[in-house]
Amino acid sequence: IILRSLGSYYASLGENREAERLHRQARSLLPATADVSLRATIECSHALQTALLGNVETAKADIERWATHRDVEPQVAVQCDMYLAHIAQTYNDPQAALLHAQSAERRLLAAPYAPPTLKASLHGDLGFGFAMNDRISEADRHYDAAIQMYRELNLGETAPVVSILNNWALVSIRAGDYRHALRQLDEVIRIATSRGTG
Repeated sequence: IILRSLGSYYASLGENREAERLHRQARSLLPATADVSLRATIECSHALQTALLGNVETAKADIERWATHRDVEPQVAVQCDMYLAHIAQTYNDPQAALLHAQSAERRLLAAPYAPPTLKASLHGDLGFGFAMNDRISEADRHYDAAIQMYRELNLGETAPVVSILNNWALVSIRAGDYRHALRQLDEVIRIATSRGTG
């Protein structure tokens, strides 16, 4: 778990090679008797990093296998589906980005419990998927829901919020709503400045 957390940290910095190495190490240390959901969590995280380094088809197949595994906890399957959406976003596949985000949403609705941050993150992915398919009003609705949920969790000035606001601003520019885009970008600047990253 520690290695996976470190890998996720490096991934958030864009250090994909180091992230992949740490996830691969975490994967190699899993005992054969490891809980299936823990194995799926680590395997899907590692596969995402390998996809970002260019090994896309193998990574997608690995993630899909875990996302559809009948013994994997629903919230873990949701996260795996979201990784598939991230791969599609990265490689500019609008249809797959939306389909995987919607698949994650269906799994989430069927789950007995899901962390609130996972729900908020999924709204961001749905917004991105709809935006990639030029379904702007639906993108706006999900981006707004994501921001509201993060704020309710007192996470309104975190990196995921900055990313969502930035993506939302780009969608607004594409839609010709420059005032809305400026409001979102002003908020990005305010958060970055308050966090000392501006």
